[in-house]
Amino acid sequence: MRTTQNNLPASRPKLKSLLPIALAALLAACGGGSGTSVVSTDPSTQPTETPLASDQPLVDTAVYSGQPAGQITSDLAKEGVAVTHHEMTLNGQKIRYTATAGHLTTVDNKLSTPRASMFYVAFTKDGEAPGTRPVTFIYNGGPGSAASWLMLGSFSPRRVNSDNFPDTLPPAPYTLEDNPDTLIDKTDLVYINPVGTGYSAAIAPLANKDFWTTDSDADSIRDFVQRYLSINRRWNSPKYLMGESYGGPRTAITSWRLQTAGIPLNGVTLISPILTFTERGNLLGALPTMAMAAWYHKVNDAKYQSLTEDQMADAARAFTKDVYTPFALNAKYPLLGETYHISDALRSNLKDDPTFESRYLDVVSQAQPLTGPGFGIDGVWSYLYSPTNPAFVAQTDADVKAGADLAALKKKYAITYLLPFGSGIFSQSVLASQNKITGAYDARTAVSAAGIIRTIPNDAGANDPTIVAVNGAYTGLWQDYIAGDLKYSTTSSFVSLNNNVFNGWSYDHTLPDGSTTSSQIEMDSRPDLAASMSLNPYLKVVGLGGYYDQVTPFYQTQLDLQSLPIDPALQKNITFHAYGSGHMLYLDTKVRTQVRKDLDALYAPLSTTAAAQ
Repeated sequence: MRTTQNNLPASRPKLKSLLPIALAALLAACGGGSGTSVVSTDPSTQPTETPLASDQPLVDTAVYSGQPAGQITSDLAKEGVAVTHHEMTLNGQKIRYTATAGHLTTVDNKLSTPRASMFYVAFTKDGEAPGTRPVTFIYNGGPGSAASWLMLGSFSPRRVNSDNFPDTLPPAPYTLEDNPDTLIDKTDLVYINPVGTGYSAAIAPLANKDFWTTDSDADSIRDFVQRYLSINRRWNSPKYLMGESYGGPRTAITSWRLQTAGIPLNGVTLISPILTFTERGNLLGALPTMAMAAWYHKVNDAKYQSLTEDQMADAARAFTKDVYTPFALNAKYPLLGETYHISDALRSNLKDDPTFESRYLDVVSQAQPLTGPGFGIDGVWSYLYSPTNPAFVAQTDADVKAGADLAALKKKYAITYLLPFGSGIFSQSVLASQNKITGAYDARTAVSAAGIIRTIPNDAGANDPTIVAVNGAYTGLWQDYIAGDLKYSTTSSFVSLNNNVFNGWSYDHTLPDGSTTSSQIEMDSRPDLAASMSLNPYLKVVGLGGYYDQVTPFYQTQLDLQSLPIDPALQKNITFHAYGSGHMLYLDTKVRTQVRKDLDALYAPLSTTAAAQ
């Protein structure tokens, strides 16, 4: 694992409070002449442990739909909650906490009319002063993903046991267990399900689809946070956001909307974020991930196989920075932007610069020892000339039969496809010799490519090998946990991944300077995060990425955070960590434990202050 801050390894001294020592000295001094104490062993004099408070189950009869026209009427939009009480042992200390599962109603800021009934689950530590206790609002991404992934996998008090990941979890029974990596000792945790996911729905006359835009979505999260702070008297609490994947831009944009609503944040955590779509698929950010996947599967050059995981990541970043980046930036038409911009620039370079093709192929040949067969002429060919592309196979066979040179054809298609589409091709080509495809969300996962598997639609990621590896456990244990331990019952179906949201999403966005964008390839949330940091110079930003994540490559996240349009002095507030994991980095037990340790720094100043008081 590597940590960077201001492009340098981050090493923060850990401060230990002297208060326990001082208190011990004071207590010893108060003990009298001999300094000894007498402890009674009479059971009648021992303190008795207070029993847990009574639970408050809830049967919710409202029907929540994930369809675009889905809505509930205002009379059914109740702020009902199930309340349950729990305890666990964390680091040798018994912790009691309360779980609250139910809905809050968000309202229009101008008209004070109800807008959405949003489902959430909150875990709050008992015995703390709620007014000053940190609270973290957490959500997944998609768009269209419920918060069940982060809630059951990352830092809540209970987690799905996924210790054998990246191997596929076998079918039920699965295990839900106390989470030694929970953040409940540092902060209360509130998991939010955006409209159209979980059991969240619009309130008539609005429909779910009205919330499926970049800005409407961020506004709904802002409104939920405001409602939660009000109903729970948490306005003076230190406040944090945590988002995964599309939850990254959701966090950046929501942070700005909260800032302008008079709610400055203490910190944000960006887990595998896609802060900007303007560079999506660009090899400037994706090459290191491809190299890491090749290293993991032992298909890159032997000289790299002797490196440790972190050393391999350093070598991959160095090659990208020192070799590929100068080539891409110094081209007559720089190879910048997302896939289709790169494709246009590539055609222009090939047309107008007679030296470009040879330099292009030279860079590819230098990269191949690093990335293995997934990036190069053979990688492109194995992707194109496959049973899933029968028309291409038939045409190629006919061309060769008519006298076309096969090597020339391979080179032609590699030149056309490799730079713009290389990162997308990679997962189906890196293990082509073994007839396997790797997961886009975690390249360590791999499944046989034989038979029907290549023709199964991706389904917005739901059929990716990584998601399939764990989806059964998360789906089944969510149902058991919410109705059993948390005592929230409903007849509605829980929507964990809603393709209606994903396919119906509008990327309309108004930036802090008043300019607007309307398409996905223009979507960029970095200015929103930069505006929040500029007006709130205390805001801390933690970026987290996985070495094997091909969906939101870790190096692209690092570049995005380094390129925020902020005063350079504010870069000290940004820390980036990369780990030997994939998109859902918490699925890996060792990595999750390390992430938890790294997040301590985000909350440590607050907890130290609270302890000193």
